[in-house]
Amino acid sequence: MKKNYLKMVSIGFTCLLLTTSCVIEKGGSKEAQVTQHKSVKPKIAKEDSVKSLYPKLEGDNENEENYLFYNMAQKNKKVTLTFHDNYSNDLINHVTLYQDDEIASKNVRVIDTSIHDGGQFTIELQEYVESFNKIELKTTNGQSFMLKTGQYSFQKINIHNTIPENERWGVEGYNTGENVASFTFDATFTREGGSPANYKIYLPEAGTKKFKIAETHKVNGNNKQLEMTVQTNSPIKFQHQGSYEMLVVQTNDKNQQYLMNSINVAIDPDNK
Repeated sequence: MKKNYLKMVSIGFTCLLLTTSCVIEKGGSKEAQVTQHKSVKPKIAKEDSVKSLYPKLEGDNENEENYLFYNMAQKNKKVTLTFHDNYSNDLINHVTLYQDDEIASKNVRVIDTSIHDGGQFTIELQEYVESFNKIELKTTNGQSFMLKTGQYSFQKINIHNTIPENERWGVEGYNTGENVASFTFDATFTREGGSPANYKIYLPEAGTKKFKIAETHKVNGNNKQLEMTVQTNSPIKFQHQGSYEMLVVQTNDKNQQYLMNSINVAIDPDNK
């Protein structure tokens, strides 16, 4: 008697499931109707959810301008893009860079698999890219979407770290100060010793011209310790955020070089 009772319960439960699938959609096999109900609706909802994030992620990025260097001696370049919200729905595993509607580069390594910490997303360029202003993100779950990054422009530069290690200036500590379009970099460098050294400050030419940047610096110290202050300033009133890169390079009388420091200088709008 117990076996029959269980069989009847099982049959009744199956009929209940089949009846539910018939209410959802007419036509086709009952098994196919159940599968469709489980897969299609959540996917549509997820696509809509991702699209609703576009304005939050982009903000006013399309108005931003960023001027950086690409050191041809290193053959790659890490770039941290800034958005206005986070994205962690799916893992990001592939990116393509665009300048307007033309592909700028597919040769990009994904470092961050999500947009995090208030909009940070780091990638690594594996080849020189002149410029880009859009990025296509692809996820492990098959999502693909395009975001405006702001305008990124790169100037080629060749800095080979050929100065012997014991003569290189290493960063002991530094402070930075930013106020709208004014920037100050105070740093202490130390080394074991070596031949007299000279120093050069590099700013991207296009960025210097666009932002009308004026740069001054002073250096004090001896053969083993160096105090350096670099100041940059722009008279322009900025309506949107922007940035430019500053390089501090050590040179000597043997035409050798060493990249002492690289600083990304952020510019805030005047009305912030």
